Amino acid sequence: MMLTKRQDMVAEIADIMQLLDDVKTTLLNDMLEDTEKLLNFAEKDIRKVKNSVKNAMN
Repeated sequence: MMLTKRQDMVAEIADIMQLLDDVKTTLLNDMLEDTEKLLNFAEKDIRKVKNSVKNAMN
């Protein structure tokens, strides 16, 4: 069961990495409003993964 949770966390991190790549692209294209929205999504996802890791450690 722990392996499944870890796999889920790895998948979430991969999604965040893709989201950050999209942030980079929108920023390079001077799409600042879209960049801000994507960064907000990334921030929420990073917090969620961080909490999952903290809970797994306890």
